[in-house]
Amino acid sequence: MEGRKLRPEEILWKEAGDLVWTVLRPTNVWGPRHPTFPGSTWKYLARRWYPLPSGFDPVRSYGYVTNVVGQMMAASKAEPAAVNQRIFYVGDEPIASSKWLDGFSFALTGRKARRVPGNVLKLLALGGEVMHRIGGPAPLDRGRLYRMTTDYQVPMEGTFETLGRGSVSRDQGIEETVAWLQKALPDEYQQK
Repeated sequence: MEGRKLRPEEILWKEAGDLVWTVLRPTNVWGPRHPTFPGSTWKYLARRWYPLPSGFDPVRSYGYVTNVVGQMMAASKAEPAAVNQRIFYVGDEPIASSKWLDGFSFALTGRKARRVPGNVLKLLALGGEVMHRIGGPAPLDRGRLYRMTTDYQVPMEGTFETLGRGSVSRDQGIEETVAWLQKALPDEYQQK
């Protein structure tokens, strides 16, 4: 974990004394009104520009916003003994990234996301690095490719046991999010 995020938790562990505390760490939260996905990932999926690397299917931790908020509310209402001095990741069950991306791609275009050979994406990522160096935009660079091909899953068992699972399925969350995209940004996300 980055130092700036870890430091407050270190202080909490050392200085809290008898104070009842709980740390909630959201996973990759998504849903309507997300600040960046409409102009990046979802836009690229809708235009069929998002290159899903073939040969890689990392497992990622996502959390639909309604489910994350529900778990946060459950933590605030839980008996202190159940949550005191505990750290919970809040979100949904970790899944293969392709399932989440294909779900959005299918909802937006009627087709799964495009698969592109990993070696081709490595070349494009190197080109992105060159673009960054000369000051231009690059939707794909080595950092982005790394994130597209690397697992990021967090332990959710304690969260589910203590705070429950979300009430909204991935498919329902995608449906709600796409409906919002089509209403809020109709020029970008026309109904298929």
